[in-house]
Amino acid sequence: MFLGRRVKSDWRITSPLAVLVVALLCLFTNSADTFAVGEDANLQVEVTLGFNGRFKQGTWIPVHVEITNASTVKFHGHLVLESPDGEGIVVRFVDRQLQISVAPASTVTRIAYVKIGRLPWSVVVSVIDDADQTAFQKTFGRLDDGQLSTTDFLILQVGNRLPLSASRLQAELTGRPDLVEVAIQSQTSDYHKLPDRWYGYAAVDLLIITTSAEKLLEQLSLPQQQAIRQWIYQGGRMLLFAGQRGPELSRDNEILGSLIPGKIDRVITNWTTSGIEKYGNADERLILSRQPGSSLSLIAPSDGVVVLRDTQNAQAEHALIVHSARGLGSVTFVAFDPDQEPFASWGATPAILNQLVIDSHFAERGNEKIGKGFQSSNAGFDDVSGQLRASLDRFDGVTPTRFMWVAGLLGMFILVIGPLDYYVLRRFKRLHWTWVTFPAAILLFSLMAISMVSALRTSPAALNQIEVIDIDSLTQTVRGSNYASVYSPTTAAYSFEMSEMSDAIPCENHQVLACWQGFPGAGLGGLGRASFQVLIDHQYEVDLRDGQIRSIPVQHSGTRSFAARWSAESSLVVKSALVTEPASGALRGTLQNPFNFDLHEALILFDGRVYPIGQVFTANNVVDIYDLSADSQGIDNYFTQYQSGSSKQRKRVWRARDESLDRVVKQMMFNQEIGGERYTGLLHRYQSHLDLSHMLRLRRAVLVGKAGRGVTEFASSSTQDDGGPMVSQVDRYYRVVLPVNMEVNTNTLLN
Repeated sequence: MFLGRRVKSDWRITSPLAVLVVALLCLFTNSADTFAVGEDANLQVEVTLGFNGRFKQGTWIPVHVEITNASTVKFHGHLVLESPDGEGIVVRFVDRQLQISVAPASTVTRIAYVKIGRLPWSVVVSVIDDADQTAFQKTFGRLDDGQLSTTDFLILQVGNRLPLSASRLQAELTGRPDLVEVAIQSQTSDYHKLPDRWYGYAAVDLLIITTSAEKLLEQLSLPQQQAIRQWIYQGGRMLLFAGQRGPELSRDNEILGSLIPGKIDRVITNWTTSGIEKYGNADERLILSRQPGSSLSLIAPSDGVVVLRDTQNAQAEHALIVHSARGLGSVTFVAFDPDQEPFASWGATPAILNQLVIDSHFAERGNEKIGKGFQSSNAGFDDVSGQLRASLDRFDGVTPTRFMWVAGLLGMFILVIGPLDYYVLRRFKRLHWTWVTFPAAILLFSLMAISMVSALRTSPAALNQIEVIDIDSLTQTVRGSNYASVYSPTTAAYSFEMSEMSDAIPCENHQVLACWQGFPGAGLGGLGRASFQVLIDHQYEVDLRDGQIRSIPVQHSGTRSFAARWSAESSLVVKSALVTEPASGALRGTLQNPFNFDLHEALILFDGRVYPIGQVFTANNVVDIYDLSADSQGIDNYFTQYQSGSSKQRKRVWRARDESLDRVVKQMMFNQEIGGERYTGLLHRYQSHLDLSHMLRLRRAVLVGKAGRGVTEFASSSTQDDGGPMVSQVDRYYRVVLPVNMEVNTNTLLN
């Protein structure tokens, strides 16, 4: 493994001509045909990127590869996927499952995963035989349709296509239609191409499944169903239409059935429709029949919030729409089939479906206007994740070169070699002396630039990182989100891996996924910045199974950012007895610190309020929520106003350049509850899974605190040139999602 040595001599600055040639090749070779070597000439390969060609930049996407061996010789080899990262440097994605063995006259399929970065994007898919000969290669490039921006909103329909309106949803789901486009992609067949790992849905903001689609449930493999459930448990959102197949799901499908918030015994075809008519503001009645499309799954909700019943009065009998938390994600269960008659021809069905999409993603709803703190045009990013990256790029002992310094020095240089040189030499009538003064000016300003850089403070190679650990106490689901930035004083390559520290939380089935980290926007290094300029000709590897990043290059006095997400199952025992007061709805009960270490700056969040525990929540200590009530306050007030006792009790303006790392992380953790775009003026789309605001709206409480001990962290397997260790600074945040026993008003819609 490469260990922190200086970049080899084959790293070179690419010339403009070479860059142009590479760009033209990427532009015109996206439809490249197969080519083969020797006896593998009859190898036929079909490749599908994303979801039927639709995918999102900057996130993990599935790549479905179907390989047919039309020869008489068995083929042995492996798949190789390559794509540029956010800096334009080529990444080679390594996965042990990409080994291939194809018998004569047979076909095998593989689903690989890749992350696409800098524009113009490209993905190279290659099949390599055991002799390291290329049997197939295809380059997908900019001319291929399907690429969505990192901040776009992707809705994936699996099953029958539904009449959704992208234009209406775009107006309702975001206050920044100039930056967020709603894209609706339908997977009406070829269900075998759906991801078999949970992060294959990383680009999907909402998954819609219509179970009435022919042979849908039969064609979804066990790994595909497990991938859907794990994705939801890791923070995904799903809209599930059960209808006539509700009992089958609840009774016979262990995986998808576990996502239903209750038990379904049977279906009925005669039910009251006034509730759904009012929900869709219908101008005409819904006439039921004895056809399967009139079937309603009779669910007895055991969890969640009933949004709609069959009538809007006290005589309501049947639940139609239920919001529920599942793991760290959410499922909106719908008890009817909108793709079947009589719904398919009912005029109110499109409005009902659009409203369901809006309600099922209620944590990001809104027509929000930009706040006063909006500075993304100057900061170079449009998403709060860019501010997180900028905060991690600040290293102790390192003084960054300011743009104004460079601009000022350049302006002085132009002034000296231009008008000043001309007027001085003209005054002395020695214009020909410019042959001496011009190179002298170049030498002088070069020395000034070198002196300025030498005078800046530098430090050894350093690593800043944060870890956000989320635990759902009901399902024992654990997930981690790690973000890191490395600083290198010299041009060098480093290798990193996720190091486990399992003593903090007992975990099993630990899975880690690490890769480069970009950020939305057109600033330097932004994923929206179209650039052909690649200063370093170097390739590095990302191992999808081991969570390793091998030989990632960092330029002189530069930084590189990367991120990891991991999942596990925990046996952590969480002792809580939380209830709500019947009259006020205030949180009451007791909670024990579930960890064997202290939590600092601990808070309990519930139903729009913050209950501060104190500076230290001692390990295994028990707190009575009633004792915290006097100090409780609204979430918005707690996080956005000056601290109590200040003479300026007003909302703090969010500054895209100057906020502390701690405040940026807390904003991302509860962005929508704190104010979202209205407050920060920034989107929260790229790392939106960090926002647990939806848990508070689903009647869950969340314990939040900081700790010195973590579960995982990025560890460098490289050393510096002087042999010293890399300086590492880690901030860790814990969140535990807790159930609350309460009386839910089922006739009230979620706000």
